[in-house]
Amino acid sequence: MKAVAGTSRNMERRVHPRVVGTTHVSLLWRDVAGQVLRTRARTRDISPRSLYLFTDHVLEQDTPVEFDLVFPTEMTAAEPVRLHGQGKVIRNEAVGKRMGLVVSITSHALTPLSSEELASPEAERRAQARVPSPGALYAEYPGLESVIRDLSSAGAFIEDERPLPVGRRFTLRLRGPALTGPLEVCAVVRRVDPQVGMAVEFVSMSEEVLKALRLLAGPQPNFSPIANL
Repeated sequence: MKAVAGTSRNMERRVHPRVVGTTHVSLLWRDVAGQVLRTRARTRDISPRSLYLFTDHVLEQDTPVEFDLVFPTEMTAAEPVRLHGQGKVIRNEAVGKRMGLVVSITSHALTPLSSEELASPEAERRAQARVPSPGALYAEYPGLESVIRDLSSAGAFIEDERPLPVGRRFTLRLRGPALTGPLEVCAVVRRVDPQVGMAVEFVSMSEEVLKALRLLAGPQPNFSPIANL
């Protein structure tokens, strides 16, 4: 039998077992100007030391990243669990119209989903947990002002009887007594509940705004050195 070129090398590189499975990922990185950028991705497979992701964005090799995802029930054979991790891009490749990324996991934190989250049909799709708005918190965007119902550092649900259409990208200002000043982010509408409001994702912001949003969203998970997930 002829040896297949590269097989032994691939086997050596995959000393850690991989779990094949698809789940949503929130991927965060910084550009050369220090602006914080965020996008959606989906996993192809996961090992204790790396993720293989599909995304529409090109990230260069060695780019430091943070990521959030939920291991769904079918991947854990138990209750879903949330992973917040740090790493870097160790390989990128074009896969059709998408970009395939191999992302290392250098540190991580695992947290169970709350009972309230488990009761939500969105529980396994939402990479970051949202918390109720801390006091009165308002969203201002072109010509409108609405109330923020809940939020995370990755996005929010805005109460608006006439929500913007899915896919609309806009500049959003958050203000309220819990803030020392308004926070400005670039957001995109991800989901619309007619006559109720819209779920938006924060896709671009300054480092200072990210820190303020993380304070609003509550305690951050404690990172641990990489170990078996």
